[in-house]
This record gives sequence, C-alpha cells and structure tokens, in this order.
Amino acid sequence: MTPKPPFTPVREAVETVHGVELRDPYRWLEETDSEEVRRWVEEQRQHTRKVLDADPLRAPLELRLRETLGCGLLGPTEPRAGRRFFTRRTGSMDQPALYLVEGGEERVLADPVALTGDSTGAIDWYFPSEDGELVAVGISTGGQEHSTLHLLRTAGGELLADRIPNCQWSFVEFEPGGESFLYAVFPEGEFLGQHVRRHRLGRSPGEDEVVFRGRDEAVHAWFSGDRLLALTNAGAPNWRCVVIDPERPGREHWTDLVPETEHVLLDLEASSDRLLVHHLVEACSWVSVHGLDGTFEGIVDLPPLATVTGLGAHPSASEVYLTVETFTRPGLDPPAGFDPAEYPVRQVRFQSADGTSSLLFLVGRVEGEGPTVLTGYGGFNVPKTPLWSPAVVPFLEAGGLYAVAVLRGGNEFGEAWHRAGMLESKQNVFDDFLAAAQALIEHGHCSSRTLGIHGRSNGGLLVGAALTQRPELFAAAVCQVPLLDMVRYERFRIAELWNREYGSAADPEAFRWLHAYSPYHRVVPDRRYPPLLLLTGEDDARVDPSHAYKFAALMQSAHPESLTLLRVEQRAGHGQGKPVTKLAPEEADIWAFFLSHLR
Repeated sequence: MTPKPPFTPVREAVETVHGVELRDPYRWLEETDSEEVRRWVEEQRQHTRKVLDADPLRAPLELRLRETLGCGLLGPTEPRAGRRFFTRRTGSMDQPALYLVEGGEERVLADPVALTGDSTGAIDWYFPSEDGELVAVGISTGGQEHSTLHLLRTAGGELLADRIPNCQWSFVEFEPGGESFLYAVFPEGEFLGQHVRRHRLGRSPGEDEVVFRGRDEAVHAWFSGDRLLALTNAGAPNWRCVVIDPERPGREHWTDLVPETEHVLLDLEASSDRLLVHHLVEACSWVSVHGLDGTFEGIVDLPPLATVTGLGAHPSASEVYLTVETFTRPGLDPPAGFDPAEYPVRQVRFQSADGTSSLLFLVGRVEGEGPTVLTGYGGFNVPKTPLWSPAVVPFLEAGGLYAVAVLRGGNEFGEAWHRAGMLESKQNVFDDFLAAAQALIEHGHCSSRTLGIHGRSNGGLLVGAALTQRPELFAAAVCQVPLLDMVRYERFRIAELWNREYGSAADPEAFRWLHAYSPYHRVVPDRRYPPLLLLTGEDDARVDPSHAYKFAALMQSAHPESLTLLRVEQRAGHGQGKPVTKLAPEEADIWAFFLSHLR
C-alpha cells in the first residue's frame, strides 16, 4: 500500500497567456525562501525518508556505494613549465583536492575542505600561470557554485590574502610577470553578464579595472608560440582550428590548421612539437596527432567505446597527458571486487519515430529480461559519451542493464543534430528517448514492468516529458534537479540564459511548443503514473527547486495511489561539489528505489 503523502494546499493562480488560460494550483511553492514552503519541504522530507529508509535494499547499497565512490576521481592534467597540476579524490576524501607534481614529488596544493572547514567546500575551477608559479583557484561551498577566487604560490603552497567573490564559471589569464591577471566576474547580486577585470596582486578587488563589459561571442583561442590558434564553427558546423594573425585578425585572413571534417571537433591542444586533436566518432573519442603545421601523423590508441575526459598539453613542453574513461573503467583503479570484464559494453542502433537513426550504449547484462535503467540528456550541444559512474556499479552487480541513449539536441553528430533537438524541434528529443525505451522492450532486454528512466537537469525535463507522455512504458522514474514547468522556467535563477535552447514563453510561437510538452502542464488527474522519485537541492543556482516542488505536489494530488517522493538535499545545489558523505546516501536512495520497483 502506497503511504499517504503530506497534505498540500491548493491556491490556484489563473492567468491567460497568448489566449490560453493557465491554472497553476501550486504557484505558491515558488516562494522557496518562505517559512511556509520550508515547512512543507520538511514534511515532504520526513515522508520521503520514512518510505526510503524502510527499504531493506537501501542500507547494503549505501555500504557498497561508499566503496565504489572511494575509488576516486581524476581530473585532467595541466602541464606548466616542468610542473603538473591536476585534481584528484581518493579513499575517504570528501572532495577532490588540487595536486602539484614537481621534480618527481607530488603534494597537495589546495584542499578545499581544509581551506573552508566545510565538507561541501569544492574546487570549481583552477588556472595556473604560464610559469607555474601562481595558481588561481575558484572555491565554493554548499553546492552554490558562487566561487571565490583564491591565489596560491606553488613554492611552499602559500595562500595569498587576495580574495575575489562572484567568480562562478570564471576564467583567469595571468599577464607577463605574474603581478596581475584578467578574470571574469559577475556584478554583485547578478547572474547574467560577466565583466572582465584586471586584478593586481595585493590590491582590493574594489580597485580592479573593468576591461570589458557587455556581451560578445565566446571564442576558444590561445597562443602557441607567436601564433594565435582558435577553435571556431564559423563556416564549419563541425568546428575547425584556424591560425589568426594578431596584426590582421579579420576572418578573411584566417587560415585552416585543422580543417572541418565529418566528425565534431571537441578540443585541440598544442605541445612544443605536436598537436593533439580530439574528435567525436559515433559518440566516442577519437584523438589524432598532427605536426605543428597541421600535418596528420597518426592516431592515439584508445580503449574501445571510451571518452577522453582530459587532454593536457602546453607549448612549453613536449609531454601530452590524456585522461580516459569508459563505462566500466575509471581514470583510476576500479573499486575492489569489481571486474570490468564481467560487464560487457556494446553499442547498438535504434530508430526514432520519424525514421532518424541513433545510438544506444548497453552496459552489463547480455541475455534475458531484467531490471533496466535508461538515461539520456539531449540538449545544449552536450554529448552523451561513455563515462565511468561509480553509482551504477551496485546496479550492474545486481544483474541490472544500464542503457544510455544518444539523443538529438546533443553534439554527437554536429550542429544539425543539436538544432534538430532544440526550440520547436524539442519534441524530437522525447521521441528519440521513447523510441530507445521501446527498442529495449522489443529486443527482450526488459518489459514495461522492469524498465526505469533516469535523468538530471535538462535530462530531468526529458524524464518528466517521457513520464507524462507515455507513463505505461515505465515501472519507475528518477528525476533529478529537473526543469518541469516550461511555461515559467525562465523567470528563475539563470534560466533566461537558456532561451536560445528552449525558446521564451513571452514569444507566442515559442509558448505553443513549450506549453505542449511542459511536464507540469501534461499531468492528467486520475491517470496512473509509475513510481517517481524527484530530487533537488535547496541551493541550486541553476534550476530552481520549485520545479520539483510543484511537480511533486501535482503528482501526489493527481493520483494519490501512485507513489511520488520528493527528496530535498540541504546545503546542496545542482550537484557540483557534492561531497561523498552526501553522494553515497543520495545514490543509495536512487538505486534502491529502482531495484525495488523494477521487478
């Protein structure tokens, strides 16, 4: 019997938008900082804990997850003037620390937990100077990503007194001599429109000169010797690398170093004597080696079905560093008791509703029907490629099949693939996902009684859309930090930035497609939906938690017999910087929920 959820008052807000009457019974839950909403969240939290903690699968899963998460994380290597910088988390560490290797000796340069005295203290980004003498490090707490810029001298690890707030999603470029640097910062209290400022060491940030304000195109460019190299999609939807003469920077003077190909160019790094070029081929990494003049020299031998998560090189050194992952092999050693050879990975094709062909990765169980979890993303030009996930290990060990769908909206097959899953074409993404689910069922991997779906952020929108459009296909759904009210999404946090991907409800044409697929507006009273677990963070700086709050209340009232749980993490955001002490319990809740309902 499904436990009765807490009572949620209905206070209907009614408005007419572009001629359509909209009724919103739970708009009051958008006031996430009010005492009433906080009390409601706490009631939901207690209800969720009562249900999840009663599951006998959960406790042993958490123990195993602490082991799998303990195998650690390894970030990309950044070489500078004989030094190497990288982030790593191993063993019982809550967060990755910044490491320095110099003269064969390895040491911790910055431990965010020690620096902040907080287990949620996390390194959001870091940038070494050209000579490796200084490092700028962005550190935040509570998952908010509101990075504060810190400065470290690598000699002795001295932490300088300079502190610059509001540097989330920043970059830092040290100027010659190392006494000043350029950085990106948000004006106080704003989420949009970074400024570029110049900071001189030892001075107050209030004295920093504004170098640039406003909006412009973002270009990935860097110097290699006396040449300016840039990655661009100008005239090349799959991207190319060009050489720009600083004296004649106009596009008419650009020359191709690595021309566009049929495959998407993701990254290029230059060492002192070669170029490494990272392409996507069939949603997997393919790295080629070139001379400095662009001449092809060979291919890097990578594991099959792998992703290069880090490509590190610098014009001052000949060494090149690659960080590589697969679905079953992390960048470091796998966890104890886990043998990757026991969990085959394969890639198959499926066909969407309009005949479009795409890819599906299958990890784990080879034969027979059983518990299966399908995930995807499909948006923002973000590729879905083979990546290690320690949280999936216990599910595989329990006989589960993990399926990852490549969907339109990503950049696996170029800009046209991305555009086919954005704006008025967003429904293509949901159709692709539903077609992948049907393919899994038709090929005997699972049935609608053993198939679950999982997604986060834009992938949470994907799950919400699939859940409301075809609820009979699924036995369980987990929806993390999701967008669900697509008529009002742009009113919160930084969501205005996503208008180019989704469209704006202020535009009558865009409103029509947003309203048509918005999960919050597709819930049908008295229709049976599969068990649903919604997860969000109280301090999410990207997707407002009210999406999950309102959807939970609506689902609980629409069909009380269908289980809908809301898990709200305190002192947590969109997921970045979450410590192991929070990750292990969260992942235990997710995978116990799946295993309990997919059988």
